[in-house]
Amino acid sequence: MLIDGISNIPFKIGTQTLNTEILISPDMSGLILGIDWMENQSCLFDCAGRKVQIRGKWIPLQREPTATNVRRIYVSADVVLPPMQQTPVNARISCSKPINLSWIGLLESDRIEGMPHVYNARRLIQARNADVKVALLNTKKESQLILRGTELGKVHDVEEVRELDRVKDEPVSNFTSPETEALKKIMKRLPPNLTKDQRQKA
Repeated sequence: MLIDGISNIPFKIGTQTLNTEILISPDMSGLILGIDWMENQSCLFDCAGRKVQIRGKWIPLQREPTATNVRRIYVSADVVLPPMQQTPVNARISCSKPINLSWIGLLESDRIEGMPHVYNARRLIQARNADVKVALLNTKKESQLILRGTELGKVHDVEEVRELDRVKDEPVSNFTSPETEALKKIMKRLPPNLTKDQRQKA
């Protein structure tokens, strides 16, 4: 996770105000309290009662709002886009909590806001916050500078659907033993990417 800086802020919890050192990261839009912070504040958790004790005072826990399944993606460094061509650009994804390793997102093709002649390419994005590559097309006849922090769009959660490597052939009937063997050899020579219906027709 990239850390841009550290800020010391008054952090209000219940009726208490605690001066707290916060790490600032472009990868996270939410707040995570680390185990070291909780140890320093003498925290105790009552999971059954859904409450936490901080410095001797009990505070009820609140449920996190349901995720919208949308994350924003930003340019991670200033980039000059050459005229009339597509350029791969490094990007970062911002979210309220760490990305699940099985997560896959989809960035739809769209115009970049504030840059009328620049478009992103539709693509699937694997689970990571940083080192994401996004292809940007500059349709202008001159170079353009896209700045670090420019939003490239929204990444929506998608479900990966894996096709079976091979589709089982339907059982063969009404054929003699030699005919069945010959048919099996023919079926093996068919392209492996045929659908079940296409194989049945063949």
